[in-house]
Amino acid sequence: FTRPETTAIEALRAHGFSGEMVERFLRPWFGGIFLDESLGASSRMLMFVLRMFAEGDADLDLAADILANGKTSRLYRRLVFEERIATDVSAAQNSREIAGFVQIGATAAPGQCLADLERVIVEEVARLGRAAFEVHRLDQPE
Repeated sequence: FTRPETTAIEALRAHGFSGEMVERFLRPWFGGIFLDESLGASSRMLMFVLRMFAEGDADLDLAADILANGKTSRLYRRLVFEERIATDVSAAQNSREIAGFVQIGATAAPGQCLADLERVIVEEVARLGRAAFEVHRLDQPE
């Protein structure tokens, strides 16, 4: 909020976005967010929204889906089907202006210990992290 305030369209042009990029992608996208296709909204609001899409957000969103989106997800399959220690599981990634977070939730099945759910969740998150590292390592040139 230290930069002079302009309009969103002026800020996009000042940052060097091409006219085609503005018209074909940024105007419809930000126009929908701001409910103003003229992009006359504050440049400060534009920067606020851009910060909501920080590096790594998409990665964490994908990780949350892999872990708990649907009955074939890693956590649902292991906690509900295989070990039968939970009745449901969920995960979500939430973007914020400074940092985001991933939230994982599970409901213990009757008579089950929360420590067992936590152990399995930690194991599956670690397993996903190791798999992501291996894929990244394979992508690196030798």
